[in-house]
Amino acid sequence: MKKFLALLLAAVMLLAALPVLAEEEAPNVYDMAEYGMKLTYPKEFDEAAYTPMLQDNGIGSHDPYVSLMLVMYYAIPNGELAERYNALDENDQEAVENFYKLQTLLGIVIVTNAASAEEAFTAVDGSITDDLAVTEFGTVDDYHYYYITPKSNDEFLASIADQADPEKVGADMEQANNGMLKALQDAEKYAPVDNLATAIGTTIDFDTTDLDGNAIHVTDLFKDNKVTMINFWGTWCPHCVDEMPELAEIHKRLQEKGCGIVGFEYEQGEPLESYKDDAVALMQECGTNYPNVLTPAPHYDFLTGFPCTVFVDSNGKILTYPVLGPQVNQYEAIVDKILAGEDVTNAVEPTEHMSGDGEYRIIVTDGEKPVEGVAVQFCDDTTCQVQMTDENGVATFRPEKPNDYDVHILKVPDGFAEDTHSYKTEDTWSELTITLQKAQ
Repeated sequence: MKKFLALLLAAVMLLAALPVLAEEEAPNVYDMAEYGMKLTYPKEFDEAAYTPMLQDNGIGSHDPYVSLMLVMYYAIPNGELAERYNALDENDQEAVENFYKLQTLLGIVIVTNAASAEEAFTAVDGSITDDLAVTEFGTVDDYHYYYITPKSNDEFLASIADQADPEKVGADMEQANNGMLKALQDAEKYAPVDNLATAIGTTIDFDTTDLDGNAIHVTDLFKDNKVTMINFWGTWCPHCVDEMPELAEIHKRLQEKGCGIVGFEYEQGEPLESYKDDAVALMQECGTNYPNVLTPAPHYDFLTGFPCTVFVDSNGKILTYPVLGPQVNQYEAIVDKILAGEDVTNAVEPTEHMSGDGEYRIIVTDGEKPVEGVAVQFCDDTTCQVQMTDENGVATFRPEKPNDYDVHILKVPDGFAEDTHSYKTEDTWSELTITLQKAQ
């Protein structure tokens, strides 16, 4: 169950994803090429007392091919989710924790050409455990369609008893889950299309403008670079903005190698005047030192999440799978591989979010993004270990056996309040997430 729930963390931390239901054919019928399905949106979701929803988690693996869709559930009355989220005060840790306590995963849809659900899950750093149920709801050619759900929601229902009626929520979850499974079984299915794979070898080539309205042909921005890193971003995407200061530093180093970065600003067709000032202010605040242009609509098929990064040659030809989510620790390594003439078709290394057997992963966040440089102490009966969290906010410990170990935060970076709480791990290999408060 811990690894199952960790997929939720992966989706929340990695990227600000576009809605999974991207192309509507008819009322409530959606064509999702990455999943090889035309899905009728479950009427049970609209009729639910609380809030089930679909969330695209994109491509999880290319070899084997694995696409993931999360079926989320919030024990919040239907129609109130956005209002409650927007009203959250990030400095009110208790309110934030109570809000996220009301969310869980109802199920995961996996479409794969792997031989089994177990092999597909392994490809995305997960595992099928005894507390998960796997239903195969279709096959097309070599592709298998699976719906993976927890066998019991008792743990979640018990955890929300102070905020919602567990009996009513449980019945609502069952009705939504049954509706989702029926919609999946009834969906028209065809061989999935890997939009990331089909991007390789295509050329980025169009006329547009910069943020001052000056006409630009984008290939003019690539022609003098050995490799150009194109970063798709938007003012509405917090993870995009978070990585921009580091992109400015990366751009300086890439220029020394005859390479560089170009930002493609994407605002879903809104007129330039409506967001220009905000975009320019963000770029100035982040120290952006590389060219930025507008991305025209319709956007590229591989833009299933933001930020999205592609690497092109001097003619604008895409050289690798597009990289979804902020991966600032990998961008330069990809460019170095390209310059060295290495095979870069799938150059990005997958970001790990799961705990494998034999380890505990302590994840430290500020409620929105990971926190690097936190000193985490991990103690058993006789000894203590200390590690600093990495750029993903993770410190990993590998004791001899699983147990309910003590965890403390010894030191936090500037801008955060000291955390004097004592935390306990589970007695199985798992993850523990700790949320820091900002300093007053």
